[in-house]
Amino acid sequence: MLQVQAHAERTQHENFEQSTEEIAPLTEEEKKQKLAELLAKSKEKKAKQAIIDKEEAKRNEQIRMKSTKEVSDAKEKLAPATSKSKKHKPNEPEKAADIQAKKAHSRRKIAADKEERRLKAEAAKALREGRAPPVEKSPLRPPPLPQPALPKVHTEARLRLQTATGTLTKSLPGRHDTL
Repeated sequence: MLQVQAHAERTQHENFEQSTEEIAPLTEEEKKQKLAELLAKSKEKKAKQAIIDKEEAKRNEQIRMKSTKEVSDAKEKLAPATSKSKKHKPNEPEKAADIQAKKAHSRRKIAADKEERRLKAEAAKALREGRAPPVEKSPLRPPPLPQPALPKVHTEARLRLQTATGTLTKSLPGRHDTL
């Protein structure tokens, strides 16, 4: 009866006629023979799949080799151009330090010029109004140089994951490794 129900579910059949024939149970020899057939089919299927997998692996290896060759050829073509541009560039840390020093010097010079113009304008205004020009207090001192920033010590790390259902944030203890 279970076989009939399973067949009805698979094939969507609904109307069945009663059968008086019973399916005879398999003997031990028939069971062994059927098992041997199934094992043979399974081995044959695995052998076919192994052949297909080998061919696919071979094709994938050829594709990988071709792409690797193309990448190396492209790198060889770009190597002369990048080596020329690197020769003309100074070392980046030295360049950054020079730029910062020049900026700081320019800022000090601009501040001094601004103060000088202000003092001249005050003196001219005082002369027009008939007053004595203001006395200069002290020579202009350049503003103090900013102190270099101290490295921060991080005591924790935050991991933030964005998923379709929302955002997850996890705090982890920081590491104190130095390189």
